[in-house]
Amino acid sequence: MRTLRILLVCAFGCAGLWAQSQNTAQIQGAIQDASGAAVAGAEVKATQTATGAVRVVTSADDGGYVLANLPIGPYRLDVTKPGFSTFVQTGISLQVATNPTVDIQLKIGAVSEQVQEEANAALVETQAAGVGTVMENQRILELPLNGRVATDLIVATPGVIPQGVAGNGGYPGTQQFVIAGGQAFGVAFYLDGSVYNNPWDLANMPMPFPDALQEFKVETSSLTASNGIHSGGTVTAITKTGTNGFHGDLFEFLRNGDMNARNFFQPVRDTLKRNQYGGTVGGPVKKDKLFFFFGYQNTITRQDPAINPAATFVPTPAMMAGDWSACPQYLAPLPASVRSLFVNNRISPTQYDPAALKLAALLPKSTAPCGNTSFGLITQVNEGQYVGRGDYQTSAKNTLFGRYFRIHYFRPPSMNFTPDNILTSTQGGLDDADQSWAFGDTYLFSPTFVNQVRATVDRIGIHRFAHDYVDACELGAELVYCGYTPHQSGFTVTGNFGVGPGTGGEAHAHSTPIQLNDDVSWVKGRHQINFGVGGEVSKMLFNGNVYAQTNWTFPNLPQFLLGQFNTNSLSLPNTLDLQKWFVNAYVQDTWKATSHLTVNAGVRWEPFLPTSEVRGYIYNFSLANLINNVKTTQFVNAPPGLTFPGDPGFQGKQGMNSYWHLFAPRVALAWDPKGDGKTVVRASFGIGYEFVSGEMLVNSADAPPLRRHRNLGGPVQRSLRDQSWRKRLSL
Repeated sequence: MRTLRILLVCAFGCAGLWAQSQNTAQIQGAIQDASGAAVAGAEVKATQTATGAVRVVTSADDGGYVLANLPIGPYRLDVTKPGFSTFVQTGISLQVATNPTVDIQLKIGAVSEQVQEEANAALVETQAAGVGTVMENQRILELPLNGRVATDLIVATPGVIPQGVAGNGGYPGTQQFVIAGGQAFGVAFYLDGSVYNNPWDLANMPMPFPDALQEFKVETSSLTASNGIHSGGTVTAITKTGTNGFHGDLFEFLRNGDMNARNFFQPVRDTLKRNQYGGTVGGPVKKDKLFFFFGYQNTITRQDPAINPAATFVPTPAMMAGDWSACPQYLAPLPASVRSLFVNNRISPTQYDPAALKLAALLPKSTAPCGNTSFGLITQVNEGQYVGRGDYQTSAKNTLFGRYFRIHYFRPPSMNFTPDNILTSTQGGLDDADQSWAFGDTYLFSPTFVNQVRATVDRIGIHRFAHDYVDACELGAELVYCGYTPHQSGFTVTGNFGVGPGTGGEAHAHSTPIQLNDDVSWVKGRHQINFGVGGEVSKMLFNGNVYAQTNWTFPNLPQFLLGQFNTNSLSLPNTLDLQKWFVNAYVQDTWKATSHLTVNAGVRWEPFLPTSEVRGYIYNFSLANLINNVKTTQFVNAPPGLTFPGDPGFQGKQGMNSYWHLFAPRVALAWDPKGDGKTVVRASFGIGYEFVSGEMLVNSADAPPLRRHRNLGGPVQRSLRDQSWRKRLSL
């Protein structure tokens, strides 16, 4: 049944989304004679000068013409009509998701005569609904970028505010952005015409390095009905393609502290050593027909630890021998019952907990009176990127393209380099790899009817891991299960030191979004009608031990050695398997009402289909059921107010209703008051929808009774050897 459903959905535009012009551009305008009268039946030919691709249309009765779904790049425009001189305009550069207007005036004369113009100035969009900023390849390469991450340039667009690094389920360093007051997870990213968001945190998947990225556009205001999935804004990027000429580059960027002066406020010079190198190459396999592009970048980062001498305090040999007289301030905040154990700032070492002493013996030794010590985390990162793309002009009517992108990030745990310092266990390892396959087909049924299909499969692979050091069972803590994360437990002494990755240990996360979308552009007189359908299905599989370590917190150093802790927690491994469906359809009409006014009206159908937890690890809470003592039928010991899959009225494995009747109307006006294409006044209205990221369901899946979690704590200080609570910790 599942296979049949997938086949049916794919047959009607399964898995993908989005819209016309997400990876292309278009040219439109009007053709007039010297008196200002419309010229109908003129042949308008657009030639992409880099690849030789040609598109031809004929002007309508009102002189208007539209060349839709054009690949980006440099163009030459030729306009011919018997009785008029041939008009040629060169220097037209189409940018991603742009729609410049090129109005043409023909002069009476022979076709063999030629009037030539060059588009030196930027072409103004006189009918677009939204406002955006394009970052072309030259600016991406020339603007200063620390680490050459192209998405850092998104903040150069007015109205964009960075929100910092996204969650742990995405690629390292991925940021989120607020655009024009939207949500941080409300930005739709596109790469080569398909959505490029990580469904786990809704941040972007990593973009290719600058030399492989042709350009990207950030749009910040109300957009047409063809734009959806998120309401905050869109970022549309395009990878480079091959051309009729062979082009490429080699590069190497070096950053090394040996070349820098010391910062005035720092005791030592910058220790970062980063070597970033690679190259690109692109060209024709068959002139005017088949093109290739390949790019590679490798980044090697090495950084010595940044040392803060006052950051960490460990027990000194004197303290472990029971003598605290060198630092009596440690004893001042102790509870009276604990303080009474110390006489003249001394205590018999026999009072100490054996497990705590074993852990203290693994800590670095300090000769400072109060145990202050210094250490740093060594960082070594290797990151490689590969981009490959092919474009094939199979005929005058059909164009195909395919693209593959892979990026891999590897950082070993810091303790790999300092195995004798257990304090460095706090920085775990990362082994992440993202991949993306994209395929596209653009077919001209006629010069005015263009169909574009895009299919994409993405793969996000996240692996968190830690260096083995020691677990509570190996230290001697009894009746505590350590089998889920052997040799790894977390210990935190408040304000003094920490050991272990805490909730950042072993974890695997894999997301696989599959997309397919079909978009049509149809020019009919003064109207350009766009319509399309599509959808996406995303699988998100997460399995980790981030709560399964035995994690302990202690209030201070004396009570740490006494084995008296505040809290201890441990859990089963946490599993979260999610599936998310997204479907949509839209229709929009761009109507050239007058030579000065363009009206864009459309509607988008974008139903809300909630994320499902495949294993059924989900619940709902009702205050009314709690008050009325209504209990679940699924778990005998569950408290009232909770319901689970299988309970009457519970919505499958989603726990939420689907809403199929959600429609998003869009209306926009673009007014060119003088008709010269230099000034445009825009107004727009639109409704958009959002859905939450997959990581929002993690707390539900980890809650009891679906996942058992023990948290022992409170005002009573407990000892590691205290028999009264041991059974409460056992699984």
